[in-house]
Amino acid sequence: MIAVLLTVLSTVAFATGDEKDKLNAKASVEVKMEGAQIFNLIYKGENSEKVDIRIYDESKRLVFSESIKKYDAFSRPYNLSNLPEGIYTVVVKDANGTINKSVENYTSRSSENVNFGLIRFNEVAQDKYKLTIINNGVANAEVKIYDKTGDLLYVKNEKLTGNFALLYNLSLVNAKTVKVRLNGAENTFALN
Repeated sequence: MIAVLLTVLSTVAFATGDEKDKLNAKASVEVKMEGAQIFNLIYKGENSEKVDIRIYDESKRLVFSESIKKYDAFSRPYNLSNLPEGIYTVVVKDANGTINKSVENYTSRSSENVNFGLIRFNEVAQDKYKLTIINNGVANAEVKIYDKTGDLLYVKNEKLTGNFALLYNLSLVNAKTVKVRLNGAENTFALN
């Protein structure tokens, strides 16, 4: 039944040979809307034996899952047109950890007004992290940092015009989670 609800259009694998050495140690996941109800998941990791992809509806019910093996990078489209409208959570898990993305599924959405960006939050030194947002055009980003008990430590709204990068020194706080919301999609990063 899940196969009827969600049509996987195709798989494109890339990053072989010398290109593998150039990828970051931690995975990055990009979600790009390709139409009203189709999104493309772009994954880049390092030495990925297996990448698990799960899609949950607003009630946190699993509507689709699959595992992709032996690819350090891939691009995979997903079609949500047979599912009810709403916000879906895409969970991508590999050996390095888990990345969550939100996807809005609405028939009234047109691809012209959707502008998702690539977001990375990488540790560059002890307790120092770099937030990088690759973005085309104008967008708003909200950055929230939480401690291990879930209390909000920091919140900042950034108006982006193109690409953005900022270095965070978290050595004086007990930060555990960082959430970045860009164009309606929330990305969650767990800190070491």
